[in-house]
Amino acid sequence: VKVFGVSVKTSRKAQNIGNLLDSLSGTDNPKVRMVYDSIVRKFPGEQFSNAAAKALTKLDTKTLVDQPTGDGDTVTSLSGDLSLFGLPNLMQNLADSRLEGVLTVLDNSGNSTASITLKDGMMTNAATGSLKGDTAIYQLLERPILGRFIFVNQPVNLPQKDGEAPGIAVMSLLMEGMRRYDEFNRAAAIIPDEGQFAATGKQPTGLLDEDDANFVNGIWIQATRGITPIAVEKKSGVDGYRVFRLFEHWVNEGALEPKS
Repeated sequence: VKVFGVSVKTSRKAQNIGNLLDSLSGTDNPKVRMVYDSIVRKFPGEQFSNAAAKALTKLDTKTLVDQPTGDGDTVTSLSGDLSLFGLPNLMQNLADSRLEGVLTVLDNSGNSTASITLKDGMMTNAATGSLKGDTAIYQLLERPILGRFIFVNQPVNLPQKDGEAPGIAVMSLLMEGMRRYDEFNRAAAIIPDEGQFAATGKQPTGLLDEDDANFVNGIWIQATRGITPIAVEKKSGVDGYRVFRLFEHWVNEGALEPKS
């Protein structure tokens, strides 16, 4: 892989590229933006790509730029403040516009915390931390990141098996995600992130729509050992909704109580 004609096979060389991008971050010039756009588009996930995304978001609160990339394509880059747009509205607007590309979410320090790939109104890929796909979207909605975003319009080519949908409709994801958001916040109102709980001796029950018995049993064991809900959430590989509502259910039915 070469950037600016320099091979970035080693982490040191990649860091040098990142430093160069940082040095250009205050330059609001169409050609500089074009370079940043091209790097974010071609090298997602790389350290220097995150530096390019961070630099782009510093230039404007909201920026829409159409520039030729030099290889015949035109890239549309949109960046802005998530506290103003809100992730649900942003995703829906991008989906309604049938824009195709990668949406990157950055925290307040400018670090990349999530990526969402969109195509024809569908979410084809998503990741935040160790979570992937629809679970990643639900987590982003349940625990919003009040940072910034950058969307880079680029072709999305994914292998597709016969009869398989190319992804999940954004509207369906948002409807389910906002339902989970409401229930998660209801549970979080009585289940603090750092709370510790103990079994009361009453037999716990499950939830009708949570049919993974091994998952439920695993959460119960951790809960009765005094492991905090936020720690259980991070270990479980699911969105917080599935963990917190089990804690809430067990507290409400009297099987679990706060440690004194």
